[in-house]
Amino acid sequence: MAQGQKDDIVDTPPKDRRIWPALEAFQEHEEIPKWRDIQKGIYKLLEIQDRGSNKYGPSVVLKLKHQSGPKILVWSPSSLSYALKNRKSTEYILDVGLKETEKGNRMFDFRLF
Repeated sequence: MAQGQKDDIVDTPPKDRRIWPALEAFQEHEEIPKWRDIQKGIYKLLEIQDRGSNKYGPSVVLKLKHQSGPKILVWSPSSLSYALKNRKSTEYILDVGLKETEKGNRMFDFRLF
């Protein structure tokens, strides 16, 4: 009988000990602002998130830290996305604002360092 008892023991899987996310993790995050809506100044480039492309060019979200504020996510203008792609390394971006071209168009003015 002792032998029969060993065969009757059922192996149960161990309890799931992973940490489950909190309900707040599933809430929608704030809307990502456009480049023209952020404060002018110097930003440290922390991360480049490629989100594919659309009819206007690459869709890129940048994770930045302003010299006087918290980390933010922002949609990159196409011109900045192309400039970052063609440069080997960039640590800082100076957002100067909008400037007017010779033809009267307005475009984003920035410097990379």
